[in-house]
Order: sequence, then structure tokens, then C-alpha cells
Amino acid sequence: MSKLLKSKILLGVAILAVVAFAGVALAADGAITMTLKQGMNNVQVKYLQQTLNEKGYTVATSGNGSLGYETSYFGPATAAAVKSFQAATGLTADGIVGALTRAALNVATTTTTTTGTTTTTTTTSSGSSSLSGDAGDLTVTGSSKNTEDEIKEGKEEKVLSLKLEADDSDIEVTNLKLEFKNATAYGTEKLTDYADEVKVYLGSEEVASVDVSDFSRDSGSPDLYTKSISLDGAVVEDGETEYMYVAVVASDDIDSSDVETGLVWTLTGESVRFTDATGAIMSDSVDEVVKFDFTLASEDDDLAIKSSSANPDDATVKIYENKKSDEVLALAFKLDNDEDSSDMELQTIQVTADTSIATTSMNTVAAAENLIDSVTLKLGGEEFDAEDLDVDTDFGNDGSGHGVVTYTFDIDGDVVIDAGDVEEAKVYVTFYEQGSSDANYADDTTVVFAVANADVEAEVDGDEVDSSDITGSQTGATLTLSPTASTVSSMDWKVNTTGTIIDFFFTIEAEDEDFTVTSASILDSTTGTAAFVNNTAAAGSPVTTSEGVLTKYSGDDVDNVDATGLQVDEGEKTTFRVRYTLDEDTNNKWAEVKITSVAGQAVEDDLQTSDTATTSGF
Repeated sequence: MSKLLKSKILLGVAILAVVAFAGVALAADGAITMTLKQGMNNVQVKYLQQTLNEKGYTVATSGNGSLGYETSYFGPATAAAVKSFQAATGLTADGIVGALTRAALNVATTTTTTTGTTTTTTTTSSGSSSLSGDAGDLTVTGSSKNTEDEIKEGKEEKVLSLKLEADDSDIEVTNLKLEFKNATAYGTEKLTDYADEVKVYLGSEEVASVDVSDFSRDSGSPDLYTKSISLDGAVVEDGETEYMYVAVVASDDIDSSDVETGLVWTLTGESVRFTDATGAIMSDSVDEVVKFDFTLASEDDDLAIKSSSANPDDATVKIYENKKSDEVLALAFKLDNDEDSSDMELQTIQVTADTSIATTSMNTVAAAENLIDSVTLKLGGEEFDAEDLDVDTDFGNDGSGHGVVTYTFDIDGDVVIDAGDVEEAKVYVTFYEQGSSDANYADDTTVVFAVANADVEAEVDGDEVDSSDITGSQTGATLTLSPTASTVSSMDWKVNTTGTIIDFFFTIEAEDEDFTVTSASILDSTTGTAAFVNNTAAAGSPVTTSEGVLTKYSGDDVDNVDATGLQVDEGEKTTFRVRYTLDEDTNNKWAEVKITSVAGQAVEDDLQTSDTATTSGF
């Protein structure tokens, strides 16, 4: 925007013309030339109020006596402003504008010039001692620098930016006049329903702050809110450029019905007043208009369930005959609150236990309820026990012994995740003893805990976070229950050079009692294709393999594992081999063999060959 029209109001400047032959002296508007005190009604009282307001000793913040609305009546508010000025300048604070106070307000110097028969005496204010230069000027243009067009509930945003350029003098901007209005038919016309405060900055320094309730309201269609805001310390040095910003502080309790789609407010920077080093007070019409809207704090809420490095690997859980199991970490996940979100109070979290009971005789809801003794959630330094249990009513009805149990943790706002913060959650579980009359489940029962976005409820300032603003999921370890727990390690596989023999190796350690390994405890699968199967062309058919043969590979016990199994003594380790033999047709054939469980323990990522391992050794 180009430089705009300016009007110069020479407040505090007195020009006295003395005509020699007439002997008449005339005082220009703005000079305080008489004693003023409370109760008087005189035009010079208006000059007094203007001077006090411009110097920062505000007579009133709004209405009569405020900047731009000065009156000719010397009332208590004017007297109070005079006393403040007197106290600040070392004068007797009696509220009466006598000779000394007038001199301090006018701060004048006098020069006399004679032209022909006319002698002219000019009295000019010496200006602010903090400003350097001569008669100066200020160029004001609109800008979009560092501004936003959306203000979130409870937040502060800069919405108006003005570029200020000082010429020939330091310039102090003393006043900025603003106008707000709701420019649409949406929401309400009351600015106080949306905002609490308006602030003015010069660069990063705050130079004014006023309550929205101090704005004058002019009822109309729409209502207009205006105020001339006095600024403190808004100085632009000669030859420099500064940016002035108007920021709005949104209310922290905006009604959701007032932020309808299409809502637009406008802010107009109407004019500025400023002074140069000579004390001349000028005004500049700005007329810079910006548009913005208000949004609820929940508008950008985003809570995500994310993976955690603490999430456990699949494991076998030792089940005891006459006591509950040890507490086992079943699931770990993180709750990540986006930096643009509001602080969130967690209300409830649900986790599901996907359970497979390895016997059809236990396909009942009661079995699922009595399998798990306790479920505990540790989150944000707090610990919560599952309070509600919801069992899938179809649990086991398909004869598979499979079903889902849901556990609910009542957080009730005890954990708050601040915007930009992450909290880690861990779910621990204990299982009933094997000898319990209600927990007579079979070996190799598995339990898998999980959490999904629909299982988390949170609130912001009492309002529930929309389910669509919560995302993600996490699945925990596959926990295999066994009354004789063991550790399986050192898994490996090899293929012979002709691709006809595949060997798997693994080591079993018996932990706190003897452990028996049987061929039946090895769960496997074989897939593949062959150009010839049993000497018959049958492309795409499975490769023929022998059943995996389990043998002991090291140690002092017998080499072969018969139907009764092979015992690994407590505290000992034994390495085993499972061998698969492919048919001898070698034309373009490949095979894949996969072991998914060893001795009741699931194998992480499965133990398997690849389809390239058919012609060379491992």
C-alpha cells in the first residue's frame, strides 16, 4: 500500500503573532496558557487532556476523556492524570495546572523573527528527549508478515501486521485505532464471546495490552467494536523499518455453536498517531483490513497409538500347579499427543486378549474368564487394574477354542498428556495356577493382547475427543502357556548341495525342572512346486517331502527321539535336529519348509527356508 494522506495536529505548539501597531496577541490551538483545575469547563482543558493522553498519562481508557474522545470538562479523572504527571516530573502532585506544570507540559523554546513592521514570536515544544532528528515523517503500509488467519480457542495469534518506516527523525507511535466486526451471518456479533484481550507488538516487544471489554460497541448490522489504543515505547529509529503487530487472545471457553463453518471476523487498522523529535503530533489514515476466524481447541487434536521398543517378543509363560504365574509384560505401546493438539485427559483405555484354548473341552465363556487372573496397566507413573471384563459371547462356539476378552481401565483424568508429549503404556498379566478348578486349561494355550484407536477415550476441557482424532493400534506378544517352560535358542537351518535334504537346528534349555521334547511339539508346514512329482509331470503340485524326523544333535542322551520324547534335565541344554527329505526329482523343483513352534514356544518370525535354497549349501 502506498504512503497514505497525513494530517498534522500541532498539539503542544504555540504560535504567537504580535502586530506592533495593534498590540494584540493570539494563542494557537493546543497551547496551555492558563491555570487549570478541577471543575473548570474550558477549551484548554481539552488541550490538557490531549497532551496528557499523548504523553502516556491516560485520562480514561474508553469513552469521554480517552484518546480521541477528549472533552473540555476538568473532572476527577483529569485531576488524577495531572497528579500522575506531576509526580513523575518532580512537581507537587496537587492536580492543579499552574505555571510550573504548564511549562512541563508544554516543554517549549521561543524564537523571535521580524519582517518589516511585523514581529513574530514562535514557541515550539522541544519534543521527546528520547527521540533524535528534526521534523520527521512515518510511512505506514500493510503487510502479511508473521500473521495467522485462524485463532484456536485459548491461544494468542498475530492477525494484523503494519510496516513502519521512519524518515528524517526517530518516530514514536503513540496511538493505534482499531475496529473489529463479525463480517458474516455465522456465530454471534459479540467480540467478547470469542476473545479476551488484544495486544500490540513492535517487533517482539509488547507495547500495549487492552481487554476486549474496553472496546466501544456500536450496535448495528453488524456491531462494530472500536478503540484507540495508547502505545508505550513504540519507537522507530530514523531510517529504520519496524513491523507492528496486533494479536488477539482467544477465549478459552468458546461455545462450539459460535464457530460455525464460514465464520469470518475482520480487523481494520484505521489510523495511527505519532510524534517526531520536534514534538509535532501527526496522524496517518491506515485502513488496513484483515480477515480471520476462531476455532475450537479440539480442532487440531490428534492422539496416536504408536509402537514401543519395549513391546515384548513372543514367549512361553510358565504355569504352575499350585500358584499363580509371575507377572508378564504382554503389551507395550506409546500414546503420542501432537504438538498442535490440546492437552488431553485420558478417561478409559481398553485392551483385548485374543485367546486360543488348545482343547475343545474348554470352549466356554467361563474358560476365558478364569484363564487370566489379573491385568494391570502402567501409564504416566500411575498403575491401574482392569475393572470391567467383557467376554465375546461367541467365544469358542465355533469349536476352535478361540475368542476375545476385553479389559477396561478407568483412568478418569488421572493421566494428562500435554501437547507434544508422549506417554508409554505397559500391560502386565498374571495367569491362574494350573491346579485351579476353574483354570484347568490345556498346554499350549495362547493369549495375545492388543489395543486399537477405538479403545482409547480422552477429553479436552471436559469435551470428549472425537474418535476420528485418535489413530493407530498395537499388538503385543503371543504368550504360550506351558506347565513346563523351556528356552529355545540358536535356531538355524541348512540345505545340502543337491537340495534334497533340509535340516533345522535348535537348542532347548530346561529352566527349573526337567523338560521333555517330543516330535509332536514341533509345528511345521511344507510348501513348494515341482516339474515332476513321483516321475509324473505335475507343475504347481506340492513337493513331496518326508515327515520331519527329530533327533538329538549333541549331549549325552540317546540320539533318537521316540514317541515318548527326549528328556532335557533341569538346568541342562540339548541341541536337536529336524530333518526333511525331498523326493529325488531335481528338475526345476523348489521347496519351503517352515517351523512355527518348538516345544510350545512360538518361533519369532518363523524358522523357514527360502525358495532359493534348493541347489547350494547354507
